[in-house]
Amino acid sequence: SLGFPTSTDLAIFHPVRKHPEASVLRTVEDICAFLENPAHYPCFGKPLDASRSVGCVSMTDVSGGEISLADGRVVPVAKLAGEIHDNFQHGYLFQKCVVQDPRMTAITGQTTSTLRIVTLRLKAGFECLYVVQKIAAKGAMFDGFAGKGSNAMCHVDPETGRILRAQMMDQMSLNSLKASPHSGQALEGYVLPFVARAVSLCQDIHANLPYHGILGFDVFIIEEGPVFSELGSLPIHNIFQ
Repeated sequence: SLGFPTSTDLAIFHPVRKHPEASVLRTVEDICAFLENPAHYPCFGKPLDASRSVGCVSMTDVSGGEISLADGRVVPVAKLAGEIHDNFQHGYLFQKCVVQDPRMTAITGQTTSTLRIVTLRLKAGFECLYVVQKIAAKGAMFDGFAGKGSNAMCHVDPETGRILRAQMMDQMSLNSLKASPHSGQALEGYVLPFVARAVSLCQDIHANLPYHGILGFDVFIIEEGPVFSELGSLPIHNIFQ
């Protein structure tokens, strides 16, 4: 992590890869054993090579061979482990769930939702192209497109953290989203915490990857500040336009 604040990796499933700081799972039995341990909850699972939140799952607890999911469903450990093993042979990562800042929860609800920050490599250094705050759909386990219902996006000022405009992603029209679908909190003008610090964090990480001209970062905001989640070299930024 090069000293940057990041999510905590608990385990990785992969046929051959290793991880210096997390458990390595090779078989479906390994995945079952990991998922059956209550000490690993709450946790979040995601594929290493997928996008748009396909294959992601948020797990809150395990008991009696069944896992409670963040959307209210309960699934057998063996069934979930088998699906992960069979569908994600390119790798699957389990991470400790983060608790976001209450000022974020005020608009996103209980589902942790990330800032998407896109940075560019220019001659003068690394600059922010835009900042977007995701808002998960009601009842969804995560903030991406593969979730339950439609999520929303908020265009955010990178210096002040102020929301400039919001939009439901299934209603691409001139009508902006005025209030959070979770709390009713007015969105336009609402100030998100630590946005400037989050932008600076992403610029610093990008500076360690100078061969990339553009990078898209997902960042959690917790009470202590921004926490890096993941990045992509091909951010799907056309959806925000």
